[in-house]
Amino acid sequence: MAITGKGCLIVTLSNNRMLVLLASLERNLFEERKIVSEAILGQGGIPNGLAYPSVPENYIHKLNLQCLDDANYVFLLVGSEYGALSERGVSYLHAVYAAAQAKRKPIVSLVYRGDEKPSFDLFDQKRLTGFIDLLKSKQVYYWNDEVSLRDAAERALEEVFETHPSGGWVKAGSEVAQSDTSVIDKLKEQINLLSRKLASQKSSPAQIDAAEVFKDCEALMLKYQCNAFREGRLRQLDDSIQIEFKQLFEYIGVSLLSPSAESKVKVAITSPLMAAVLTKAKFAWPGCHAVSDIRIDPASFDRIKLKLKKLNLIQFDKEGRWQLTPKGEQLVLAM
Repeated sequence: MAITGKGCLIVTLSNNRMLVLLASLERNLFEERKIVSEAILGQGGIPNGLAYPSVPENYIHKLNLQCLDDANYVFLLVGSEYGALSERGVSYLHAVYAAAQAKRKPIVSLVYRGDEKPSFDLFDQKRLTGFIDLLKSKQVYYWNDEVSLRDAAERALEEVFETHPSGGWVKAGSEVAQSDTSVIDKLKEQINLLSRKLASQKSSPAQIDAAEVFKDCEALMLKYQCNAFREGRLRQLDDSIQIEFKQLFEYIGVSLLSPSAESKVKVAITSPLMAAVLTKAKFAWPGCHAVSDIRIDPASFDRIKLKLKKLNLIQFDKEGRWQLTPKGEQLVLAM
């Protein structure tokens, strides 16, 4: 680990490299784009993507969408212009945002709110304001000069890497890439160990009964918010879905065999619910064809946490990560 002359933190603890799509306009953001690219490189990431010119350019947008497919994260560098409109009637930056949401990519926005603003028409300004309001549903960091932009970019990278961990990319021929056989052997060994534990638990006369554990648990009405898509349009929907605690524990149990951050637990809950949420979204908004970014209501999530804690199935380490209690491990192996 080292510090560059411009203050960028260099992380060399892993051979994995995060691919970050950096989307921005070209006009008035050349130096700023360079600063964010340096921050990404400094955090061990790889910036990619092209800046959009001040005139419509579908070819560059197609290239950026190709970059989006491989990207682990998406950073939007937003200045004081909305930008040229695409064929769908929104700016190319807005189109990248919608595509990233549809692909469930973690999105971070670096939004300018300084005093210096170039001249643009009222229509562009109105669209920009609406776009920024839309971005506030995700991670947003504000900046007003080069120093604050560098600080915001570095803080954003650290937080998104922590809250949305990704496997990243490994250089071909590296030590990690060459050790695939060893990794597979270790995974097989762990699977065999779990299989032996499972067989032991099933043959034990004191085997824990899942039905007995959850017999007094009422079904949870899980409230959530999600993004729904229809013909290129996006709408936020609020709804709820009923789920049994036994089923919920089946969703998250295996992931808690090792300590897991709260953000990972939420993903483990919402991912299996995607199909059911889409069905409800189609009913609430006819014509909807996709949903993304399911966010559990904090009160509902707290009820989950308290109930599983009361059942003595989960515990928390010093860093606040979730993990199974011995009873919880026994139940997972028995289910």
